[in-house]
Amino acid sequence: MSLRLDLIGAARRAPRLLGEATDAVAAFFAAAQRPDGGFADRAGRSDLYYAAFGAEALEALGRPWNKAAAAAFARDAFEPDRTDLPHLWAWIRLLKAAGEELLPAERRSAREILERFRSRDGGYDIVSGGAAASAYGLFLACGALQDLGLPLGPREQWAACLDALKTRDGGYRQRAGESPEQGAANPAAAALTVRRELGLPPDEEGLAWLLAQERPRGGFRAAPQVPMPDLLSTAAAIHALGVSRADLTPLRERTLDFLDSLWDNLGGFHGHWADPVVDCEYTYYGLVVLGWLAGPDSPSPGAGKTREGT
Repeated sequence: MSLRLDLIGAARRAPRLLGEATDAVAAFFAAAQRPDGGFADRAGRSDLYYAAFGAEALEALGRPWNKAAAAAFARDAFEPDRTDLPHLWAWIRLLKAAGEELLPAERRSAREILERFRSRDGGYDIVSGGAAASAYGLFLACGALQDLGLPLGPREQWAACLDALKTRDGGYRQRAGESPEQGAANPAAAALTVRRELGLPPDEEGLAWLLAQERPRGGFRAAPQVPMPDLLSTAAAIHALGVSRADLTPLRERTLDFLDSLWDNLGGFHGHWADPVVDCEYTYYGLVVLGWLAGPDSPSPGAGKTREGT
């Protein structure tokens, strides 16, 4: 498996809980594809980053979409000299979803871009020329390397980069230069997911720390000092816990209630309670959460807007 395939696999299981609402979600993603083949960002413009989420969602749901136009958009919108790691992996994911293989020149370009974001400690950062790896940089680079069919490199080097991000409370920080006292949910989820991809033993302390970021009424907060949960942190945490084989049963109903509170009749999910926009990225995160909560084997009935379409 890979980071990308694990995410798609989870999203593919979401209809078990969505039920009849699956059609509304699929229609939302289909409507988000623009005439030029891209998918709408939060302002309604075609965007490469959002296109990766829209394309993968429609693939996961098994619905038709314009793959040829998306592939053409991907190649037209990609700017190798100006791209960052999030857009690099989005470009690769979009082409993969459209059933396109990267051309030799495109593969060379992707490798060169990855090297631009190689940090001096041997890891990857989202900033070019960084001194040390970041959790998000390692996550994105891992996904891109896997999808390019390239080796990740020495496992010990990746492990050392991850260990440098550990915080004293048991979590992970985004960068080694940040405070070592307190972790944050998204870096922790990224680090724990990459550990799994490397085949490293589970970080039980880190998993326990991540579980502790769940709020009493459902959803995960971005950091211990943040009172409100959000969908990004929830999806990142649930996915990291899921691939690490943690038991999600105790938090299942609370998390479904939290998802219901973010549901929009347009067929998508808001990012948090104060977010007025429904977009492809957050709705994809909703699918990932639902897929993990649906379980690997059989559908579960449940109740609520995102359960059986009620």
